Amino acid sequence: MAEAIAVSASLINHYEKDKRNPTPQTLIRLAEVLNVTSDKLLGLDQRLIPAAYRNRFEYTLLREIRFLNRYGQERALEYISELKELPKYTAKK
Repeated sequence: MAEAIAVSASLINHYEKDKRNPTPQTLIRLAEVLNVTSDKLLGLDQRLIPAAYRNRFEYTLLREIRFLNRYGQERALEYISELKELPKYTAKK
């Protein structure tokens, strides 16, 4: 597998142990080798995404946050919470 997607075997091991995440380019190569979509690899199969999240922007946010480790995801949520407190960044109700 490592040779097929042009990464080292140790890097594959890190992916499997959830110590590292593949780059977007590596994810694309992996999807091609496995003959699946990158969304499928990320667990973003359309059937699993609630209809409320199927608009393009929200879908992109969900997909992108998957590239962050747990700490990065928590920081992203903190940042969003901070933005929600600033009127210029909140949606009008």
